[in-house]
Amino acid sequence: MFKKRAIKKYILVLPPELKKRYGGIGPYSEGQVRTTVESLGLSKKYMSYAIVLFCAPHLLIESGYDDSKVESMSAYLAAKFASGSPIGGGDVSSYSGSGDFGGFGDGGGADGGGGGDG
Repeated sequence: MFKKRAIKKYILVLPPELKKRYGGIGPYSEGQVRTTVESLGLSKKYMSYAIVLFCAPHLLIESGYDDSKVESMSAYLAAKFASGSPIGGGDVSSYSGSGDFGGFGDGGGADGGGGGDG
């Protein structure tokens, strides 16, 4: 249950904060998402889901994320948090760069750099 609560908080809190910090509607870099999650004191345990939601999938693949893991995570997000879902409240596909989660893993690969003043 904590997982759903943590991800829902990402969905509610991160979009306006990312927009304020880095402009636009995304996609954002992995480092920008990590920096924002950490600075807001949000749970880091499920950060990989925040990364799936707000980062461009092709950049994650280039960073070494596993395709099957991304597909699994994006399917979970779509099932639990898409419009019409009992715990949803928003269409999570609107947060990603393309809505196409072509692949990545659980946080391995990139060093979490980035952030900055954008």
